[in-house]
Amino acid sequence: MFRFENKDILYLLLALPALFLLFWYNRRTLSRNIKKFGNVKLIQRLLINFSTSRPWWKFGLLSLGLLMLIFALARPQFGSKLKEVKKEGMEIVIAMDVSRSMEAKDIAPNRLASAKRSIEHFVNKLDGDMLGMIVFAGDAYIQIPLTNDYGAARMYLDNVDTDIAPVQGTNLSKAINMSVKAFSPDPEPAKVLLIISDGEDHEENAVEAAKMAAKDGVKIYTVGMGTKKGGPIPKSSGGFHKNNAGEVVISKLNEQVLSSIAKAGNGKYVLAGKSGSGLDVILNDISTLDKTERKVEVYAEFDDQYQYPLALAIVLLLIEVIISRKKEHTIEKLKSLKS
Repeated sequence: MFRFENKDILYLLLALPALFLLFWYNRRTLSRNIKKFGNVKLIQRLLINFSTSRPWWKFGLLSLGLLMLIFALARPQFGSKLKEVKKEGMEIVIAMDVSRSMEAKDIAPNRLASAKRSIEHFVNKLDGDMLGMIVFAGDAYIQIPLTNDYGAARMYLDNVDTDIAPVQGTNLSKAINMSVKAFSPDPEPAKVLLIISDGEDHEENAVEAAKMAAKDGVKIYTVGMGTKKGGPIPKSSGGFHKNNAGEVVISKLNEQVLSSIAKAGNGKYVLAGKSGSGLDVILNDISTLDKTERKVEVYAEFDDQYQYPLALAIVLLLIEVIISRKKEHTIEKLKSLKS
């Protein structure tokens, strides 16, 4: 198990591209100034200490050194020992709509990308809960059985797209029925189903499926992705999907369907909101549910490995310093030649 203890330090990596642009601008300005004094190749021969490659080598070493230094400050660690601990939690299954309508861009960058961002926001706040995930369109498929490995869930989430479902359409009842199967048969843990969809249901028995799930002890929450105004559904070949009359299909958020499902499942309906903020309402609500104690294996001991990138950073920065610098500024030399 690998991790960075001080993850916030990694934001310093954003400074490296800015440093490169500053260096490039400096070199470009210097090159322009040299051209003002005559033939560039002749001037380079006259300036014994002038080098076009040396500054780039020095900058490369400096950048790599800073990169390693940032990694060292972030404290990379490897988990060295698994330990069994007791944690309280519930069972949560996330059902994500991957139908073509989720590619509509009425919310930026599109509904599916926004749904994935919301789910990641939600998963990052879980602790001790068992998590499962299904995807659905015209049919439903279990992708991640119940697990406490949130890292695996996030990795899978990165690769989800609308091509993952071989049967297109939107069938919310199948999503609910498959989700119920994803829960464990243990009656003790609280069971929560989180459906993330635009609500465009092509069937009409989703509410009945939600009522049946509620009888099995499953509490259903629905999260709306999209807007009431809606948007066209883009085609991979370009343009937008059209109906039989040749008109562009406008996919709209169906809040009524999602609200009815949540009501039948004794839960709540929320609009996703920016950066998954709508799911915070669900998190607050399910936090009041009874949690079951279970034993889980976690990495309890982590060994610091910062010394390796730190040593490499020191070596790189020393080499950068050792490389000889110019004895005089190039422009000053050029001025002396011109005089």
